[in-house]
Amino acid sequence: MLPRHDTGRAVSVSERAHTYPPLHTFILVGIGAMVGVAARALLGEVWPPQNHIAYTTVGINLVGALLLGLLTERLAARGPETSRIRDVRLLLGTGVIGGFTTFSAIAMDTVTLLHLGRVTDALIYALISMLGGVVTAWLGMILGARVFGRSVR
Repeated sequence: MLPRHDTGRAVSVSERAHTYPPLHTFILVGIGAMVGVAARALLGEVWPPQNHIAYTTVGINLVGALLLGLLTERLAARGPETSRIRDVRLLLGTGVIGGFTTFSAIAMDTVTLLHLGRVTDALIYALISMLGGVVTAWLGMILGARVFGRSVR
């Protein structure tokens, strides 16, 4: 199926290649990211890594995954994506939650532990971060479906 613009008209690949997202898309994501990054930085300062393990980063990513699952279900419960729903998704999901969570920090923290010879800690850290993120996102979607009245497949 061809992608559609807000007009509902099918758009060919060549037409889509020459269109750009509206400026407000970048502004929404940027504002959201500033909020998310600032929150992550603040929490990282309040609770710094202990013994080279960034427990705060793990917590932030797990909470972020849960929130993204909730947001996804909340927006899905509202019906087909409209331009307003897309703007909310971009601001809160891509911007705030995307800025709040960080895969790069997980990767660097894991590499740091490996460089320190703490292979077991590195594996546990990476597994909790990745698998925990998947599980909490799934739980967020289940919780969101129950709260917002959708059935989860």
